[in-house]
Amino acid sequence: MPTTAMVNTSQSGTRWAQSTAAAGKETETAQAILREFGVELLPSTAKKTRPRQTYMDAKLRTLFDRHGSDHFRDVLTAILESEGNEDALVAPIVAAVSSLLRAHPRWWRDGASTWLEVMDGIDLLALHAAVRTNLAAVPADKAIAAHLHLELARAFGGEWEWRRALA
Repeated sequence: MPTTAMVNTSQSGTRWAQSTAAAGKETETAQAILREFGVELLPSTAKKTRPRQTYMDAKLRTLFDRHGSDHFRDVLTAILESEGNEDALVAPIVAAVSSLLRAHPRWWRDGASTWLEVMDGIDLLALHAAVRTNLAAVPADKAIAAHLHLELARAFGGEWEWRRALA
């Protein structure tokens, strides 16, 4: 039976940890995985984040609870281990990466290094800022996922061209 425990994480104040007893063993907690990645959860009153810091306490908890520790770790890896994206732990980016990992598990399973190479070439925060200019038409996480999908699909063999050749 799942249990939720409140734990204190130094400067971050009271935070959560999810643990599940299974066959007499405790599974990994989201908090342990965040510590493994060097991620610090900030209180909502904090003014600014630095790399590997986030306000996303509840969203990360939901991601962990819904999709499990392996998926949670994969999302963090895809974002934090790509070059220059250590500060991209914001909700729309996390949701977009999570969606793509679930929609295209083979890409990650068979080509995580290719996935990370593609992500190395994308400034996720700049992409987030760009899609925010079109929020009236499409939510940021969906727009980010669509842009990332095009880049990843090209790397994994998708050959789409939608522009017409001009004469």
